[in-house]
Amino acid sequence: LWDSFDLLLLTTLAGAIWQGCYRKVQFPQTRSNALFVITLTLFTISWLLSLLIGLFPLDPFDANALSNYHSSYNALRIGKSLLWAVILLPLIHQAWHIDPNKATKFLLAGASTGLLLLGIFVLAERGVFQAISQAQNIYGLVGPIFNFSTTYRVTGLFADMHTGGAAIDAYLLLCLPLALYGAISQQPNSIRIICVCASVIGLYSILVTFSRATYAAAVLALALIAVGFYLRADAGRIKHPCLY
Repeated sequence: LWDSFDLLLLTTLAGAIWQGCYRKVQFPQTRSNALFVITLTLFTISWLLSLLIGLFPLDPFDANALSNYHSSYNALRIGKSLLWAVILLPLIHQAWHIDPNKATKFLLAGASTGLLLLGIFVLAERGVFQAISQAQNIYGLVGPIFNFSTTYRVTGLFADMHTGGAAIDAYLLLCLPLALYGAISQQPNSIRIICVCASVIGLYSILVTFSRATYAAAVLALALIAVGFYLRADAGRIKHPCLY
């Protein structure tokens, strides 16, 4: 039910409260904000109904109740993700309200760095670094990279993947569009280099998930990015990549 990532988010929340960040949050009364609030409210209601369906009837509470994936309490572990997102959403909104360009740079740098680190671990799973140290010729060096006949699916750094699932697929599909945007938009060279490297290794990581649904979603994401840039080609620089 509780892991190290929750501790990181809790630390972030504690720091924001300590600095009084929530007292500075402002939500201008605009049509877009009103539409966003309505959409988020409807989605939250759907989330709450799904949580209740998974949670009830309650299983007996014992020593394994919060660690058993077959327990009804597992609904709490799955459902807490939206709760964290809603809690931290005002901070993200405030960051964009104060300085959109700075917030965009931090978002692109953070998402791309995470994608890059995940891709490096994926290469390690594929045996690339072992091949670098032991390969006797070029074929032994590139073999692990282009070996697509194996049935092993990479799991990355996601502990939840030990029982299957699509945690790594979701992360790759969320971060890849941001990395691609940073690679082809007018960003500082340091951020652009990170985004380019993350885009390449992210595309490779998607390829070795061997998931057809992930392939289709990645193609759709790439198509939306291409259409978005085409439609805004005459409007100048895109200020809010999160819309994509």
